[in-house]
Amino acid sequence: MAENEIDKMEMIDLVLKILDREDSLINARMTWYLTIQGFIIAGISLLFTSRDKFAEFVIPGTVSLSILAIAISLAVFFAVFRARQVKKTMERYWNTIKNEYGFFPNPIGNTSWYSVFTPGQVVPLLLIVFWVVVITGVCK
Repeated sequence: MAENEIDKMEMIDLVLKILDREDSLINARMTWYLTIQGFIIAGISLLFTSRDKFAEFVIPGTVSLSILAIAISLAVFFAVFRARQVKKTMERYWNTIKNEYGFFPNPIGNTSWYSVFTPGQVVPLLLIVFWVVVITGVCK
């Protein structure tokens, strides 16, 4: 009986560690993502403020930096999407543990249909739209 208790606690601890790791990865990715996006916006702002000196670089530089920002947005979107899939898998496993060993509180929280609208999923999509608007506005 005690051996099963240890196995149960080890499984619970493992699931909680994986959930914590995925949350940490999402948080770190979003922090770096928003920092990089801020630097790109600052770079484009510098291009526009010094357009008298570097007029020939404003449009190509803006388009290049915007394309880079879109690529980074897509990479972050898919990385966060994969982390959320791992969290969903762990939630299913947690429910199996809960059903097999008894009641445990849900470490993930209640989810519903609108849980797909997390900042990790929505912010990269919104910034992709922003960068497409920037590209189309500059290229007119």
